[in-house]
Amino acid sequence: CEEWLKYKEEQFEANRIKWSRVETLRGQVRKWIVPYFNSVVPNRKVSNINRNTAVEYGMYRRQRTNNKVEDVTIRNEYTTLNAIIKYAGRNDYLPFERINIEDITIRGDEIKRRDSFAPEEYRLFYQRLGKWAKESVDAHEEYMRTVLYNYCLLLANTLTRPGELRQIKWGMTKVIKVKTDDGKTEHLLRLHLPAKITKNNRERTVETRGGHYLNRIKEISEFTKDDDFVFVNRLTNKNLTKSTFDKYWRQIREATNIERQTGKALTYYALRHWCITARRDVTHPTLRSGKNGRNFCQIY
Repeated sequence: CEEWLKYKEEQFEANRIKWSRVETLRGQVRKWIVPYFNSVVPNRKVSNINRNTAVEYGMYRRQRTNNKVEDVTIRNEYTTLNAIIKYAGRNDYLPFERINIEDITIRGDEIKRRDSFAPEEYRLFYQRLGKWAKESVDAHEEYMRTVLYNYCLLLANTLTRPGELRQIKWGMTKVIKVKTDDGKTEHLLRLHLPAKITKNNRERTVETRGGHYLNRIKEISEFTKDDDFVFVNRLTNKNLTKSTFDKYWRQIREATNIERQTGKALTYYALRHWCITARRDVTHPTLRSGKNGRNFCQIY
């Protein structure tokens, strides 16, 4: 499995797949697929894998998550699993290139849309998120919470996807100061997203609110050259991993109590969807933004 993951990294380096895809596959393989095979394959030997070894994988996933995993997720992981088996077969680790899997049929009405914030829910989340960011116990946590706090606010203002925003470098950003009609200074943000980090492989530029959130990160970062990632380890210039973002999202969910209060399964994507809602419905008093209360967001 690790050899296959290395192969996927090589595909990324050759611009065949996105880094966000590599991170997704890593999560599937290391968190679920490898532990499953370790539990069912005698002596953990590849030679003991047969065509029916993975039939019960779906039940394994449901049991480990108290039936909270969606069938579409299991089906996607079966696709990953068969890709690994195909790789193993072509490299003579196994005498076959496909294995039998559980039959899963997904109807269109069974595919759930990601939950998002209602205006009042976002306001509550925003307030509690700020409180969480201030309750750091040491310098490392103070840095990380400040970075994650502003990452969340950038997601809620820039329309970028979580995986895209994680990969931005300082050279892709520009903060622009403008004066509003009431004489105040607004920090707008221009983000240039190259094709290699976007989901649809299309370059785009976004101009929106949120420049001051980026400035907050710059003020505490030791790595702010054009080729440095914005979201980095405090002591190195290494880009923070998806697993690190996921770890802190679990902390944020717990600290804000937002899921228990709303009954929603919220992810970082909920912040992007909130931004989309805000841009559509600027008549709501909590959603107005930009000059004279107008919405400010351009994508080109």
